[in-house]
Amino acid sequence: MVMLQTYSLVEITISVNDQRQKFSVMIQEGMRIVEVIENINAEILKIFKEKVVFEPSPDMEKEILEKKIKDLPVEGPPLEFKSSDMKITIKRNSFMSEMETVKVQPKDSQEITRNEAEEQIYQLKIMLKDIRPPIWRRILISSQATFHELHLAIQEYFKWYNYHLHEFIIKKSRSPYSATRILGLTPDGEIPDDLFPDFTSSYDYREDEVRLCDVFSSEQKKVDYLYDFGDHWEHSIRLEKVFPFKEGFKGPKCVGGKRAAPPEDSGGSWGYEDILQVLHNPAHPDYEEILEWCGDRTDPEDMGISLVKMSPKKIEEEYGPSVQF
Repeated sequence: MVMLQTYSLVEITISVNDQRQKFSVMIQEGMRIVEVIENINAEILKIFKEKVVFEPSPDMEKEILEKKIKDLPVEGPPLEFKSSDMKITIKRNSFMSEMETVKVQPKDSQEITRNEAEEQIYQLKIMLKDIRPPIWRRILISSQATFHELHLAIQEYFKWYNYHLHEFIIKKSRSPYSATRILGLTPDGEIPDDLFPDFTSSYDYREDEVRLCDVFSSEQKKVDYLYDFGDHWEHSIRLEKVFPFKEGFKGPKCVGGKRAAPPEDSGGSWGYEDILQVLHNPAHPDYEEILEWCGDRTDPEDMGISLVKMSPKKIEEEYGPSVQF
């Protein structure tokens, strides 16, 4: 179905440590502010090659910032944000409407079709992005499990505590506008629409209504999972192998992995790096405080979970041979 969308092109000027750069970001009608911020930070990283992050000030709610950006006139004063080492101005420099685009269908459409294939066992590798050395888990899970069940497995095996909002993103191309987005539910299994006005309007499906086999295929072997829109823990989920379903299989089960996941609310990948630096230096003035705050998460090498460790060869022997799509 083709519909008319509204876009605006906003001009971003960034000044960091006396360096000044200008670029433009496309904003689609209905685009969430977290996506706008992601685009801005991607440009910052490309331009300055350093860890400088733009975040709205604590006294400015993201919904307010989003509305301010959307309401910017073509000609008018820009928005201005300042921090200790950065100044950003945002202004609209053009406005476009009636751009034809393929509308992503709602959740009962054919955008994601129900796969009627027999149940199988998926071997997935889930890796936390933007952290080195890598933090990852390998799990076995039924192909007919829902994305909600996968979310709960990720929470358990990364020792997250399901405190925050989350989503799954299915990218069909490099364009951020072609992604299909699956809405994560609250810990109570509810839609988080009461937390943010119109929060769900930019999502295409609920995570409890889509199964893994409806998405993963020979053409679609990767899905992204975002947990905590503040700390922005982004995980890459890759389908490694597919096995015939084995009677008595009880999953999901974690069969491998490396390193502990960061503690909740540790400030994203860069905040976690700072925490690790403190933990590696007992002479640091914040050492005792950070040690107490981390609780049982002080050893970055200890996954802290129970798992039935199996090498890829052992998995193949137990459940294989793997099958082709």
